[in-house]
Amino acid sequence: MDLPELPPLETCYDNCANDWEKLLTMFQKEELPKLPKYEVDLYPRVLAILEHLFNPKSPRDLGNDQIKVLQRYMLNQLEMTKNNFNRKIVSPLRRLLKFALANGMIDEMPKISYYSANQKMAGRPVRRDEYLRMIAHVQERYGRRHHSKSWLFILRALWHSGLRRGELVKLTWEPSNFCVDLTGKRPMFRILEGGDKSGKAKLLPMAPKFAKLLATVPKEDRYGRVVKRHVLNIWVVVRRIARETGCFFEKPDGTQTPLKPHDFRRSFCMRWAKRLSPDKLMMLMRHKKYEVTLSHYIDNKSIDVADEMWRKAARNKRKPPVVVYRTVQEFPEEQSLPIPAFVAYVPPGIF
Repeated sequence: MDLPELPPLETCYDNCANDWEKLLTMFQKEELPKLPKYEVDLYPRVLAILEHLFNPKSPRDLGNDQIKVLQRYMLNQLEMTKNNFNRKIVSPLRRLLKFALANGMIDEMPKISYYSANQKMAGRPVRRDEYLRMIAHVQERYGRRHHSKSWLFILRALWHSGLRRGELVKLTWEPSNFCVDLTGKRPMFRILEGGDKSGKAKLLPMAPKFAKLLATVPKEDRYGRVVKRHVLNIWVVVRRIARETGCFFEKPDGTQTPLKPHDFRRSFCMRWAKRLSPDKLMMLMRHKKYEVTLSHYIDNKSIDVADEMWRKAARNKRKPPVVVYRTVQEFPEEQSLPIPAFVAYVPPGIF
Protein backbone atom coordinates (compact mmCIF):
# COMPACT_ATOMS: atom_id res chain seq x y z
CA MET A 1 0.00 0.00 0.00
CA ASP A 2 1.34 3.43 -0.94
CA LEU A 3 1.84 5.83 1.95
CA PRO A 4 0.44 9.37 1.63
CA GLU A 5 2.99 12.04 0.87
CA LEU A 6 3.83 14.14 3.95
CA PRO A 7 3.63 17.93 3.69
CA PRO A 8 6.79 20.02 4.11
CA LEU A 9 7.84 20.66 7.70
CA GLU A 10 7.17 24.40 7.41
CA THR A 11 3.49 23.85 6.62
CA CYS A 12 2.93 21.72 9.74
CA TYR A 13 2.69 24.89 11.85
CA ASP A 14 0.52 27.00 9.52
CA ASN A 15 -2.58 26.37 11.63
CA CYS A 16 -1.12 28.26 14.60
CA ALA A 17 -2.94 31.52 15.40
CA ASN A 18 0.24 33.55 15.95
CA ASP A 19 4.00 33.29 16.22
CA TRP A 20 3.84 32.52 19.95
CA GLU A 21 1.69 29.44 19.41
CA LYS A 22 3.95 28.43 16.52
CA LEU A 23 6.99 28.66 18.81
CA LEU A 24 5.34 26.57 21.51
CA THR A 25 4.23 23.94 18.99
CA MET A 26 7.68 23.67 17.43
CA PHE A 27 9.38 23.59 20.82
CA GLN A 28 7.03 20.88 22.08
CA LYS A 29 7.62 18.64 19.06
CA GLU A 30 11.32 19.22 18.44
CA GLU A 31 13.00 20.21 21.71
CA LEU A 32 11.01 18.84 24.66
CA PRO A 33 11.57 15.13 23.78
CA LYS A 34 15.33 15.68 24.17
CA LEU A 35 15.05 17.05 27.72
CA PRO A 36 14.97 15.09 31.00
CA LYS A 37 11.58 14.66 32.62
CA TYR A 38 12.24 16.92 35.61
CA GLU A 39 12.97 19.82 33.23
CA VAL A 40 9.96 19.10 31.04
CA ASP A 41 7.72 19.42 34.10
CA LEU A 42 8.88 23.03 34.64
CA TYR A 43 7.52 24.42 31.37
CA PRO A 44 3.73 24.42 32.04
CA ARG A 45 4.18 26.76 35.02
CA VAL A 46 6.61 29.04 33.17
CA LEU A 47 4.28 29.37 30.19
CA ALA A 48 1.27 29.97 32.46
CA ILE A 49 3.09 32.82 34.24
CA LEU A 50 4.19 34.41 30.94
CA GLU A 51 0.66 34.30 29.53
CA HIS A 52 -0.78 35.63 32.78
CA LEU A 53 1.56 38.61 32.88
CA PHE A 54 2.05 39.53 29.22
CA ASN A 55 -0.26 37.38 27.03
CA PRO A 56 2.38 37.43 24.24
CA LYS A 57 1.40 37.07 20.59
CA SER A 58 4.97 36.76 19.39
CA PRO A 59 8.35 35.83 20.94
CA ARG A 60 9.42 39.41 20.21
CA ASP A 61 6.98 40.59 22.87
CA LEU A 62 9.39 39.28 25.52
CA GLY A 63 12.09 41.94 25.78
CA ASN A 64 14.38 43.14 28.54
CA ASP A 65 11.60 45.20 30.17
CA GLN A 66 9.28 42.19 30.36
CA ILE A 67 12.05 40.06 31.89
CA LYS A 68 12.56 42.65 34.64
CA VAL A 69 8.82 42.65 35.38
CA LEU A 70 8.91 38.84 35.57
CA GLN A 71 11.80 38.92 38.05
CA ARG A 72 10.08 41.44 40.32
CA TYR A 73 6.82 39.50 40.20
CA MET A 74 8.39 36.15 41.09
CA LEU A 75 10.73 37.41 43.81
CA ASN A 76 8.49 40.01 45.48
CA GLN A 77 4.87 38.97 45.02
CA LEU A 78 5.30 35.17 44.96
CA GLU A 79 8.31 35.35 47.35
CA MET A 80 10.28 32.79 45.37
CA THR A 81 13.84 32.26 46.53
CA LYS A 82 16.68 33.21 44.21
CA ASN A 83 17.86 29.62 43.88
CA ASN A 84 14.39 28.43 42.84
CA PHE A 85 14.04 31.37 40.46
CA ASN A 86 17.31 30.39 38.73
CA ARG A 87 16.37 26.74 38.46
CA LYS A 88 12.62 26.84 37.79
CA ILE A 89 12.20 30.06 35.79
CA VAL A 90 15.47 31.29 34.27
CA SER A 91 16.76 27.98 32.91
CA PRO A 92 13.54 26.95 31.06
CA LEU A 93 12.97 30.48 29.75
CA ARG A 94 16.53 30.76 28.41
CA ARG A 95 16.20 27.44 26.62
CA LEU A 96 12.88 28.49 25.08
CA LEU A 97 14.22 31.84 23.84
CA LYS A 98 17.43 30.25 22.52
CA PHE A 99 15.25 27.91 20.47
CA ALA A 100 13.33 30.92 19.14
CA LEU A 101 16.60 32.67 18.24
CA ALA A 102 17.89 29.58 16.42
CA ASN A 103 14.71 29.45 14.34
CA GLY A 104 14.75 33.16 13.45
CA MET A 105 11.72 34.12 15.54
CA ILE A 106 13.62 36.79 17.49
CA ASP A 107 16.49 39.04 16.42
CA GLU A 108 18.46 38.99 19.64
CA MET A 109 18.44 37.20 22.96
CA PRO A 110 16.91 39.18 25.87
CA LYS A 111 19.18 39.66 28.84
CA ILE A 112 18.24 37.03 31.41
CA SER A 113 20.82 36.84 34.18
CA TYR A 114 21.11 34.30 36.94
CA TYR A 115 20.95 35.57 40.49
CA SER A 116 24.12 34.99 42.50
CA ALA A 117 22.48 33.41 45.49
CA ASN A 118 24.36 31.70 48.29
CA GLN A 119 24.30 27.95 47.70
CA LYS A 120 23.45 26.52 51.11
CA MET A 121 23.55 22.78 51.54
CA ALA A 122 20.05 21.48 52.19
CA GLY A 123 21.44 18.57 54.17
CA ARG A 124 24.70 17.16 55.46
CA PRO A 125 26.85 14.11 54.73
CA VAL A 126 25.97 10.93 56.57
CA ARG A 127 28.73 10.00 59.00
CA ARG A 128 30.17 6.51 58.97
CA ASP A 129 28.99 5.77 62.53
CA GLU A 130 25.45 6.82 61.53
CA TYR A 131 25.53 4.55 58.49
CA LEU A 132 26.69 1.58 60.61
CA ARG A 133 24.02 2.40 63.20
CA MET A 134 21.33 2.33 60.49
CA ILE A 135 22.58 -1.05 59.22
CA ALA A 136 22.62 -2.54 62.71
CA HIS A 137 19.16 -1.12 63.45
CA VAL A 138 17.61 -2.76 60.38
CA GLN A 139 19.28 -6.08 61.19
CA GLU A 140 18.10 -6.03 64.79
CA ARG A 141 14.57 -4.64 64.43
CA TYR A 142 13.52 -5.82 60.97
CA GLY A 143 15.78 -8.85 60.55
CA ARG A 144 12.94 -11.37 60.43
CA ARG A 145 10.77 -9.44 57.98
CA HIS A 146 10.83 -10.26 54.29
CA HIS A 147 11.78 -6.71 53.26
CA SER A 148 14.77 -6.34 55.60
CA LYS A 149 17.24 -7.57 52.95
CA SER A 150 15.88 -5.05 50.46
CA TRP A 151 16.23 -2.23 52.99
CA LEU A 152 19.82 -3.25 53.75
CA PHE A 153 20.56 -3.34 50.02
CA ILE A 154 19.15 0.18 49.60
CA LEU A 155 21.28 1.59 52.42
CA ARG A 156 24.44 -0.08 51.11
CA ALA A 157 23.71 0.95 47.52
CA LEU A 158 23.20 4.60 48.51
CA TRP A 159 26.40 4.55 50.59
CA HIS A 160 28.65 2.94 47.96
CA SER A 161 27.20 4.15 44.63
CA GLY A 162 26.90 7.93 44.99
CA LEU A 163 23.77 7.87 42.80
CA ARG A 164 20.78 10.11 43.25
CA ARG A 165 17.62 8.55 44.61
CA GLY A 166 15.78 8.63 41.27
CA GLU A 167 18.80 7.21 39.44
CA LEU A 168 19.06 4.28 41.83
CA VAL A 169 15.35 3.52 41.37
CA LYS A 170 15.57 3.34 37.56
CA LEU A 171 18.97 1.60 37.42
CA THR A 172 18.53 -1.64 35.42
CA TRP A 173 20.54 -4.72 34.56
CA GLU A 174 19.41 -4.70 30.92
CA PRO A 175 20.24 -1.89 28.47
CA SER A 176 18.16 1.23 29.18
CA ASN A 177 18.71 4.96 29.56
CA PHE A 178 20.42 4.27 32.92
CA CYS A 179 21.86 0.78 33.29
CA VAL A 180 24.75 -1.33 34.57
CA ASP A 181 27.44 -2.08 31.98
CA LEU A 182 29.58 -5.12 32.83
CA THR A 183 30.95 -5.71 29.32
CA GLY A 184 34.17 -3.69 29.64
CA LYS A 185 37.31 -4.03 31.69
CA ARG A 186 35.71 -2.21 34.64
CA PRO A 187 32.05 -2.12 35.76
CA MET A 188 30.44 1.12 34.58
CA PHE A 189 27.13 2.98 34.45
CA ARG A 190 25.91 3.57 30.92
CA ILE A 191 23.68 6.65 30.65
CA LEU A 192 21.82 7.52 27.47
CA GLU A 193 20.35 10.89 26.51
CA GLY A 194 17.79 11.98 29.08
CA GLY A 195 18.98 9.41 31.60
CA ASP A 196 20.11 11.93 34.24
CA LYS A 197 19.82 15.63 35.05
CA SER A 198 22.26 16.75 32.38
CA GLY A 199 20.36 14.95 29.63
CA LYS A 200 23.65 13.92 27.95
CA ALA A 201 24.83 10.43 27.10
CA LYS A 202 27.90 9.30 29.02
CA LEU A 203 29.79 6.35 30.47
CA LEU A 204 30.19 6.79 34.23
CA PRO A 205 32.75 4.98 36.42
CA MET A 206 31.37 2.71 39.12
CA ALA A 207 32.85 2.67 42.61
CA PRO A 208 34.61 -0.65 43.36
CA LYS A 209 32.61 -1.36 46.52
CA PHE A 210 29.32 -0.84 44.70
CA ALA A 211 30.52 -3.28 42.02
CA LYS A 212 31.24 -5.80 44.79
CA LEU A 213 27.74 -5.19 46.17
CA LEU A 214 26.21 -5.94 42.76
CA ALA A 215 28.34 -9.10 42.57
CA THR A 216 26.51 -10.43 45.66
CA VAL A 217 23.22 -10.46 43.72
CA PRO A 218 22.47 -14.01 42.46
CA LYS A 219 22.64 -14.38 38.68
CA GLU A 220 19.01 -15.51 38.50
CA ASP A 221 17.96 -12.17 40.08
CA ARG A 222 19.93 -9.97 37.66
CA TYR A 223 17.01 -8.81 35.58
CA GLY A 224 14.83 -5.71 35.45
CA ARG A 225 15.58 -3.02 38.00
CA VAL A 226 18.44 -3.37 40.42
CA VAL A 227 16.15 -2.12 43.21
CA LYS A 228 12.98 -4.16 42.84
CA ARG A 229 9.63 -2.40 42.61
CA HIS A 230 8.13 -4.23 45.61
CA VAL A 231 10.35 -2.13 47.88
CA LEU A 232 8.68 0.88 49.48
CA ASN A 233 9.60 4.38 48.38
CA ILE A 234 13.33 4.86 49.05
CA TRP A 235 12.63 8.33 50.46
CA VAL A 236 10.21 6.86 53.02
CA VAL A 237 12.50 3.95 53.91
CA VAL A 238 15.63 6.03 54.54
CA ARG A 239 13.89 8.79 56.50
CA ARG A 240 12.09 6.22 58.64
CA ILE A 241 15.34 4.44 59.51
CA ALA A 242 17.11 7.76 60.14
CA ARG A 243 14.31 8.89 62.46
CA GLU A 244 14.42 5.65 64.44
CA THR A 245 18.20 5.81 64.84
CA GLY A 246 18.32 9.50 65.76
CA CYS A 247 20.13 10.71 62.62
CA PHE A 248 18.90 14.26 62.00
CA PHE A 249 19.92 17.41 60.14
CA GLU A 250 19.38 20.72 61.92
CA LYS A 251 18.02 23.47 59.69
CA PRO A 252 19.00 27.13 60.08
CA ASP A 253 15.72 27.85 61.87
CA GLY A 254 16.55 25.26 64.55
CA THR A 255 14.12 22.54 63.44
CA GLN A 256 15.42 19.02 62.86
CA THR A 257 14.61 16.73 59.95
CA PRO A 258 15.70 13.11 59.40
CA LEU A 259 18.53 12.48 56.98
CA LYS A 260 17.42 11.76 53.43
CA PRO A 261 18.81 9.66 50.55
CA HIS A 262 20.71 12.55 48.95
CA ASP A 263 22.78 12.91 52.14
CA PHE A 264 24.36 9.54 51.28
CA ARG A 265 25.50 11.05 47.98
CA ARG A 266 27.08 13.96 49.86
CA SER A 267 28.93 11.49 52.07
CA PHE A 268 30.13 9.54 49.01
CA CYS A 269 31.48 12.77 47.51
CA MET A 270 33.25 13.70 50.75
CA ARG A 271 34.99 10.33 50.98
CA TRP A 272 36.21 10.34 47.37
CA ALA A 273 37.32 13.97 47.63
CA LYS A 274 40.26 12.66 49.70
CA ARG A 275 41.37 10.41 46.83
CA LEU A 276 40.47 12.18 43.58
CA SER A 277 41.42 15.54 42.12
CA PRO A 278 38.65 18.15 41.78
CA ASP A 279 38.25 17.71 38.02
CA LYS A 280 37.94 13.91 38.32
CA LEU A 281 35.52 14.22 41.22
CA MET A 282 33.42 16.69 39.22
CA MET A 283 33.20 14.16 36.38
CA LEU A 284 32.34 11.33 38.80
CA MET A 285 29.58 13.29 40.58
CA ARG A 286 28.35 14.96 37.34
CA HIS A 287 28.23 18.42 38.91
CA LYS A 288 27.27 21.22 36.57
CA LYS A 289 29.32 23.87 38.38
CA TYR A 290 32.91 23.60 39.55
CA GLU A 291 32.10 25.48 42.76
CA VAL A 292 29.72 22.72 43.89
CA THR A 293 32.53 20.18 43.66
CA LEU A 294 35.04 22.41 45.44
CA SER A 295 32.65 22.94 48.35
CA HIS A 296 33.18 19.29 49.35
CA TYR A 297 36.92 19.90 49.79
CA ILE A 298 36.52 22.54 52.51
CA ASP A 299 36.23 20.09 55.42
CA ASN A 300 38.97 17.87 54.03
CA LYS A 301 41.38 20.81 53.82
CA SER A 302 40.63 21.78 57.40
CA ILE A 303 41.24 18.19 58.52
CA ASP A 304 44.55 18.09 56.60
CA VAL A 305 45.69 21.32 58.26
CA ALA A 306 44.76 19.95 61.69
CA ASP A 307 46.65 16.69 61.01
CA GLU A 308 49.75 18.59 59.92
CA MET A 309 49.61 20.76 63.05
CA TRP A 310 49.46 17.69 65.27
CA ARG A 311 52.31 16.01 63.38
CA LYS A 312 54.51 19.09 63.76
CA ALA A 313 53.63 19.35 67.45
CA ALA A 314 54.52 15.69 68.04
CA ARG A 315 57.85 16.08 66.21
CA ASN A 316 58.83 19.13 68.27
CA LYS A 317 57.59 17.69 71.53
CA ARG A 318 59.61 18.80 74.57
CA LYS A 319 59.15 18.79 78.29
CA PRO A 320 56.40 21.07 79.63
CA PRO A 321 57.63 24.68 79.70
CA VAL A 322 59.11 25.72 83.02
CA VAL A 323 58.32 29.26 84.07
CA VAL A 324 60.74 30.72 86.61
CA TYR A 325 59.79 33.89 88.43
CA ARG A 326 62.75 35.91 89.74
CA THR A 327 62.70 38.84 92.11
CA VAL A 328 65.30 41.48 92.69
CA GLN A 329 65.53 40.53 96.37
CA GLU A 330 66.51 36.91 95.49
CA PHE A 331 69.44 38.11 93.34
CA PRO A 332 71.08 41.06 95.12
CA GLU A 333 74.06 41.01 92.75
CA GLU A 334 71.72 41.89 89.89
CA GLN A 335 70.11 44.89 91.57
CA SER A 336 72.07 47.24 89.37
CA LEU A 337 70.79 45.56 86.17
CA PRO A 338 67.72 47.09 84.52
CA ILE A 339 65.48 43.98 84.78
CA PRO A 340 61.78 43.92 85.58
CA ALA A 341 60.47 42.72 88.89
CA PHE A 342 59.19 39.49 87.33
CA VAL A 343 60.80 37.68 84.41
CA ALA A 344 59.23 34.60 82.81
CA TYR A 345 61.74 32.17 81.32
CA VAL A 346 60.56 29.75 78.60
CA PRO A 347 63.04 27.21 77.19
CA PRO A 348 63.73 27.53 73.44
CA GLY A 349 62.20 25.08 70.97
CA ILE A 350 58.76 25.00 72.52
CA PHE A 351 57.10 26.89 69.62
